[in-house]
This record gives sequence, C-alpha cells and structure tokens, in this order.
Amino acid sequence: DIKAEAIFDDLDQFLRDIWLECCNHLSDIKINDKVITFPSESYQYQEFKLIDLLDVGSFFAYRYDFGSTTELEIDVLDIRKGAKRKDTIEILARNLLDLKCEECDKKASWITWDDDRFPYYFCDDCIEEYEGEYGCLPIVNSPRMGVCGYDGPADKYKDITSWNG
Repeated sequence: DIKAEAIFDDLDQFLRDIWLECCNHLSDIKINDKVITFPSESYQYQEFKLIDLLDVGSFFAYRYDFGSTTELEIDVLDIRKGAKRKDTIEILARNLLDLKCEECDKKASWITWDDDRFPYYFCDDCIEEYEGEYGCLPIVNSPRMGVCGYDGPADKYKDITSWNG
C-alpha cells in the first residue's frame, strides 16, 4: 500500500531496500512509453507523483540490474481512502517460504547455484558439509534470492512492515 502522493523515487528506493539491492545496479520503471531510470541525472519523471501517471487498472514494469535482471510487474488494484498515516509505504502481505534442504528435508536456510542443480537448498547443518564450486547465500523473502550476491534487506529492514522514506 503506497500513498498516491508518493513519487516514483520513493517506490524505487523501497523496492531496493526490502527486496533487491545488492550492488547499486541501475533500475527502471516503464509505464506505457515512459521509462524512468534510477539513479539518474535526469529527474524528468522521478519526481512525478504516482497519482499523476497511474490510475486503477494501470500496469507497469520494474527492472533491477540490467545484467542479471530481476523483473517485477506491478498492478494498480484500487485507490483506497483511509486515515492519514506517517509511513509512505506499507507491506500488507508477504509470501511464505517453505523450502526444504535437498540433503535431509529440514527447513532450508541457504541457497546455492551449482551448475546442474540450481537452485539447491541446504539447512544450517548440511551447509557445513557443502563443498561445491560456488558460494551459498541465505534464503530470503525476495525475488532476488540467490542472484548476484543478494543476501537480504539491510538489517534495519529485516522485519519491516512499513517504510517512511
């Protein structure tokens, strides 16, 4: 849930902070024929309020990192009127992860991207025996999990339910 008066830069920073940021890659938002790139020297659209370019039923695409790209599709479901709040963005729900260790079937905590078995999950016990060619990263609730060294949100966002950019 995001305030209609929020600007696109708020949305980009929020997505980076809780879901995507690993190496300060570029990102962009594409709405119809407009493309907003972050960070950018040109603030042509970054300072636009969401309400200026979006309406109920609008769809737009968000991309982070143009090498090992993570792509998100965002739909505007509704405009909600409610009490004013201090936070710019609030998370209303999160996906639950139920990943099991490939070795022992316990709850997995680690992911690796070994050649022929990507993704491959390990629990805390079995990770100690892992001798693969590639490193392991923690399992986190993000579409960026296991990509380009992403190891989760900044510590201050680990248990985030709201954000005030």
